[in-house]
Formats: sequence, C-alpha cells, structure tokens
Amino acid sequence: MRALRIALALALAGCPSKPPTVPPELKAQRADAEQELRAATERRAAMAAEITAAEADQRAAREHVRDLEAREREAAAAVSRYDDAIASVQAVGPECRVEAARWVELHEDLAAFASEPRRDAAIVELERCRGVLAEARRRFHQDAQVGLREGFARALEEDFDARHPAAKGLLLARVSGDQLRVDLSGFTEWRPAECQRNVEAWCRATPHFRAIELHGPHGAFTCRPAGSPPEWVAATVRAEGLADPWVPVKPGARATPRAGDGLSEADAAELARWRGEEASTTRQLASATALHARAGHDQEIAEDRLGSLNRAPEA
Repeated sequence: MRALRIALALALAGCPSKPPTVPPELKAQRADAEQELRAATERRAAMAAEITAAEADQRAAREHVRDLEAREREAAAAVSRYDDAIASVQAVGPECRVEAARWVELHEDLAAFASEPRRDAAIVELERCRGVLAEARRRFHQDAQVGLREGFARALEEDFDARHPAAKGLLLARVSGDQLRVDLSGFTEWRPAECQRNVEAWCRATPHFRAIELHGPHGAFTCRPAGSPPEWVAATVRAEGLADPWVPVKPGARATPRAGDGLSEADAAELARWRGEEASTTRQLASATALHARAGHDQEIAEDRLGSLNRAPEA
C-alpha cells in the first residue's frame, strides 16, 4: 500500500501542469480593446496627414492673397505718388529753389506716363526750372575744379615723395588757372622718355587742366588732356540729367494713375476666390486639429483599457 502511494506521488510530480485557461469573455474584451486602439491610432495618423495638407493649402492661399493685396496697395500708392509729384512741381516758386537731383527725379517719374493736361503742364514747369538748375550746376562744377586742381597737385607731390624718399620735396606742383606746372629741379633719375611718360600719365588721370608741363634737368615736357575743363563740366551736367531740354513734352508708355484705380476685375475676382480659399482651409485645419486631439485621447483610453485587460487575472 505504501509503495502504491509513493508510485502515485512520483507519477503526479512528473506530469507538467496545464496552462491557465483564459475565459472567453476576457478574450473578447481584449480583442475589442485592441480593435479600438488600432482604430484610434489610424484616425490620429489620418488627422495628422490632413493637418499637414491643410497647412500647405492655407499657406498657398495666404501667399496668393498677400500678393494680390500688395498689388492692390501698389495701385493705390501709384495714384498718391503721381498726385504728389505734380503737387511738388506746382509748389516750387519762380526762384526754382529746389534740389537739382529732386527735379530730375520728378521729371523721370512724370515722363514715364501717358500724356494728360496736368502731367504735361507740370513738365513744362519742370523745363522752366531745368535751365536755371543746369546753369547753377554748371557754375558749381566749374568752381569745384579749383579745389580739384589743387588736390591733384598735392597728390602728385605726395606720390613722388612716397616713391622717392631720398628726393623728398624736390617735386613742386603749382596750379595757375587751368594750367599745371611741375618743377623737378635737381632730380636726374628720370630720363627724358620717362619724364614724357609721367606727364602723359598725369594728363590721362585728370580732366581739370588744359595743359600740364614738367620742367626738370632734362628740359620741359608737355601734354594736354583729351578733354578740356569746360567739356568735363558740360558732360557732368549732362550726366546729371539737366543738359537736354524736356520740351516739347513727349508721352510716356505707362497709363496715368487715376483715383479709384485698383485691381482689374479679373484680379479682384481672383482675390475674392483666394480669400474664400484661405477661410476654408483655416476651417479645415481647425477641424483636423480638433479630430487629431480627440483621436489622441481615444488612443490613450484604448491603451489604458487594453493594459488593464492584459493585467486581469486568468482562470
């Protein structure tokens, strides 16, 4: 009897135990929770993609709106600039007390537009002062040459002293009207050919003298610049835009800005369409953002529920 009990105990000890059985209700609950988690995860991913698409659509719509609104503002600003230009011309008195550069700028602005009475009358008034300003600028540049000539003479002396420190002070440049005389006594390093080359280089470097002479141990060397000082003055006034007459008045190619000008009908319709598109994409973005947040909340709930079911005791 005792041997039977021992054999039975050994037999029972050697048999593996069966795994616990999961109740069918718990299996069903876990499957439902897994399905809810997958659905919430998919909804959240779909809403994230929709947010990205809505943001791109919103940026595109806003860019179109911004560009068209900028064109609308530019059209209104063009009218203001046109009116201001004519008012600026009319405000100048008979003495023509105005900066020459500003007068040229006003002419360039108005000359670009089509002919109309206000614009043409303003250009005639611009021409009246153009002659006065051109003469004033001519006198200014003519007087300025005095300082430019003296500065050139000093530069020659300083350059020579820097290149030939042992002979410092030997080169003396003196201005007499529109002539430049350079004395170089006691300096024999420059041979005659080099003396002539230096004089010609000086003439090429300045338009403010009629002639430049170099006097030294090897004799006198002379050159004349390609242009005369009066020619330089005339060319400078022309470059400033004041030399040539502005009448008879010529029509420009641009349409005259008028009060009430704005976008064309087609552009106005396009602006309205893109504003509607911007509002629509903004609503889509808000809806997708809300659904994305809701899907995230549902995902958290499903994860918690599944975790709780997975930790539930099994029979």
